Amino acid sequence: KRDSTILRVHNDIRNDMRPIRKKKFSLATNMLKMEWDEELYQMAANYVRQCVEKPDCPKCHQIGDYTHVEQNFAVATYSIGTEIKPSQRFRDIVVKWADEVLNLDDFETIRNFQSGKTPRNHWVNLFRASTYKVGCDSMNYKVDEETFNEVYVCNYSPATIKRGRTNIKLGKQRAVNARMEWDVIRNIK
Repeated sequence: KRDSTILRVHNDIRNDMRPIRKKKFSLATNMLKMEWDEELYQMAANYVRQCVEKPDCPKCHQIGDYTHVEQNFAVATYSIGTEIKPSQRFRDIVVKWADEVLNLDDFETIRNFQSGKTPRNHWVNLFRASTYKVGCDSMNYKVDEETFNEVYVCNYSPATIKRGRTNIKLGKQRAVNARMEWDVIRNIK
């Protein structure tokens, strides 16, 4: 259930691209639909179970056939008695990553993949048009009698686009291919 929620929020963000639309940037026509990847999930699960508080080293999640993997990472603190469900907490983290785009004033930063121009780069993995595999996990641990930390990791592949290359093709209608079933995504909600 949680993996379907995480996958859905990724696809909803990529489909709707609300952060990009809020900035009145053009929509992408080449954004691929994401699919859940069990191996990327296992990489994330193995990492979060270490209760770490910093991202994995870039080379550490390049395993086997997965030599082009990027990672989003977050740690959040909650009250022990929080009524926010784990899936909602994870969804909120992914939305926060996407909302980093709201701090950009120049669409070329996104379109031509100029991630070096931004202080936070989680948005890159969410809006990299050619990335279509995702695997995520989270783990929490008690900090004290009142709070707990939750560690979030999402791995993305393929992550092969280079800085300065065109990431997003612009247009009024989205392209259609085997991985872009946007009408289906809209109806899942």
